[in-house]
Amino acid sequence: MSLLECIENAKKENVIDETRAAELKDQYNRLYSQYKTEMSEAEAARRAGKETFETAEYAAAEKKRRIALSRAVQRERLKEMEDNNLKYKSEALVRLVERDGSGQWSYSSLEGRREAIRGRAHAKMDNVLAELKRGIFGNERRAAREMGADMAEEVFGKKNTGNAVAKELAQAWKETSEFLRKAFNRAGGSIPKRADWGMPQSHDVVKIGKAGEDEWINYIKDHLDWNKMIDESTGKKFSPAEHRKVLEGVYDSIKTEGFSKVGRDSTLMNKSLARRRQDHRFLVFKDTDSWLEYQKKFGRGDTFTIMMDHIDSMSRDIAMLELLGPNPNATIRYLKTQAEAIARTADKKIGGGKKPNENAFKKHEGTFDGMYGIYTGTALASDREWLSNGFAGLGNLLNSALLGSTSLLAILGDMGTARVVSRIAGLPQSKMMGRMLGTMVAGKATKREFIRAGLIAEGWSAVAFGQSRYIGDVMGPNITRRISDFTMNASLLSPWTQASRWAVGMEYMGFFADNIGKKFDELSSKNQRLLRQYGVDAADWDKIRSTKLHKHKGATFLRPVDVFDIDEKIGYKYMEMLQKQVDLSVPVASLESRELLTSGARRGTAVGEIVRSVGQFKNFPVTIMTNNLRQIRHLESSTMGRVGYGVEFMATATIFAAFSIQMRQFSQGRDPLAMFDEDGEPNMEFWGSAFLAGGGMGIFGDFLFSNRNRFDRGLAETVAGPRIGFAGDVLDLTVGNVMQAIEGEDTDIGKEAVQFAQRYMPGVSTFYARLAMQRLIFDNLRKMADPDAGRNFRRLERKLRREKGQNYWWSPGESAPKRTPDLSAISVDFRR
Repeated sequence: MSLLECIENAKKENVIDETRAAELKDQYNRLYSQYKTEMSEAEAARRAGKETFETAEYAAAEKKRRIALSRAVQRERLKEMEDNNLKYKSEALVRLVERDGSGQWSYSSLEGRREAIRGRAHAKMDNVLAELKRGIFGNERRAAREMGADMAEEVFGKKNTGNAVAKELAQAWKETSEFLRKAFNRAGGSIPKRADWGMPQSHDVVKIGKAGEDEWINYIKDHLDWNKMIDESTGKKFSPAEHRKVLEGVYDSIKTEGFSKVGRDSTLMNKSLARRRQDHRFLVFKDTDSWLEYQKKFGRGDTFTIMMDHIDSMSRDIAMLELLGPNPNATIRYLKTQAEAIARTADKKIGGGKKPNENAFKKHEGTFDGMYGIYTGTALASDREWLSNGFAGLGNLLNSALLGSTSLLAILGDMGTARVVSRIAGLPQSKMMGRMLGTMVAGKATKREFIRAGLIAEGWSAVAFGQSRYIGDVMGPNITRRISDFTMNASLLSPWTQASRWAVGMEYMGFFADNIGKKFDELSSKNQRLLRQYGVDAADWDKIRSTKLHKHKGATFLRPVDVFDIDEKIGYKYMEMLQKQVDLSVPVASLESRELLTSGARRGTAVGEIVRSVGQFKNFPVTIMTNNLRQIRHLESSTMGRVGYGVEFMATATIFAAFSIQMRQFSQGRDPLAMFDEDGEPNMEFWGSAFLAGGGMGIFGDFLFSNRNRFDRGLAETVAGPRIGFAGDVLDLTVGNVMQAIEGEDTDIGKEAVQFAQRYMPGVSTFYARLAMQRLIFDNLRKMADPDAGRNFRRLERKLRREKGQNYWWSPGESAPKRTPDLSAISVDFRR
């Protein structure tokens, strides 16, 4: 019986389905056609049948392995759902995506595991990050571009550049990418090893879509090395007649995988994750130049960006495989079914027709879907790419114009938050703040030590990292992201955020190194509670104690990269603990806060973009609530103890916010706000504003002083978000002035144009430069555009004195300050 007959019989007996039968027949026919030109028809049939059968056997074995892994993972996740201490078991779905600050979820999360894998990858290529990181403008520096080109040559192995540094960087990349490949395969993936594999391909879906299928295929086909591109189903090269058909399939795959085309029910996400990653290593370029040329024409970035994107996406996918198995969607469906069944059983026990658990399940299912969509990227899909890109670009420009003084609050606020979080964890508080300040000015060699320890280099590998802590994803046109990146660096927000997060991580490593000699029950109760919250028990701690400590400049550290050498599972627990403590100490926008503020509204739709405008700048306070305030609420302490921590947290945040508010007054040329009256009684308007600012809601605290905020916006516009306010200003400047002119009214277009530029020019709010720019540039422009500018400046001073009790130390319209700030104004309320 021939193999074709066997396949047909297997299909009839339902051993294989019709699709699989067609695949096997196609493979056999292709091999037979190839071999019959080299040998007799009988021998060709025998060999084609043998190789097709072997391929089918291997595929069957792989399928069994993946099924076994999936079932094991499903049992583990179900056990975690049943054993957790959450009020409703279905919340396990949400916590599986991301931990909150409550400490109730002691198991791994997708986001925590992703960050841990990413940290391990960064640790293996700290030299690459240091040499190729972006410039202050978010651009690829010339030296980095040249080094990146040499590194690519060394990676592809086509020629010896003679550049020893590039050779070292290439070796670091090879080790990192191989680490990721092996981790992916251990978790159930199947990426074949290729000795000649150099760099991943980066495909810009928008560029490829504009070019169209024919232009893309005609361009890329001559850049590929077809002798090295193997049909994985046959193990053979493709014949020239098959080249176009192969590239048509690749084109469809790229177009499907783009965020602009991915939907919640996309076939991309339904395809087995274990097999999907093979597609990324399929194309083989002739040489380095061919690869680089393709990246410039159809790719999404330079060598460094492509490497960072590969690490990020591989870290995400490995975490999904490890926690959800080779087919994540199947595991998710299973867990949802089990969670609903658990909820129904619990409600039956309650009786009386009440369904609190089922209602909670529906809520948690929706939250899970939203957070998981953000995690995988499907929630970033756009119905109209031009619309979403335009609004995202506008958001970047508004961030660069409005967030320039945020670093004042971030620097002081982060020290206050880190202080309270370290006290809850049982760590010394004074050391934490000192290390945060010291890390800001640390040299490159010291910063590489932080990365080698396993701490992620977000500020070195991401654009506009400082902005991301307030809004989440940084998207939009490249030029607007670069502008935002520059202002975030220039305002010190990005450097401070990165330095303070590194400092917190290193402080925890140093603390546990100092306590490595203690048994678990000898640690303080706070330390024990901290470790247990992340699944580290006494047995795990005993293994950790055998880790070889790392020494640097006289200090000793217990690094997660060294714990991994002892036990990988414990290494992940330890590393996820460090990362979450860093997030609590130096808050960045969480998946949960982003889901809460978008509620599944799609990008590229009118509703979606309005929702994102409303949510802009509000991620930070929501993250504070879901992390820091929940941490305090769920402390293992008495009610009064939790209240005490809550009061301490808000008091600390309020005091530091008060300092930042006063610093912002100085940067605007004003004397400080009155904090106390002449009798020493607190000015409640000031302290109310500081209280809100300490919780990340400072922009709303402005309304305690006036009916306008710091950006001269009313409450309705503030709630609607800066993009809506910008649209209103554009309409006033254009349509509004046209209508005034038609009606014969004075337009004041010159004055309004200056005010518009003063409000929205990128970098204009940078705290140390804003006053000089205001007085020496914009005030003079106002004088030129507005004959009544001098009178309006005086009116502004009187209004400030009347409403806030303040005077200017550098008055509007003046070319130089008339005096230094009056610090005594802190204790005098001019409104009395």
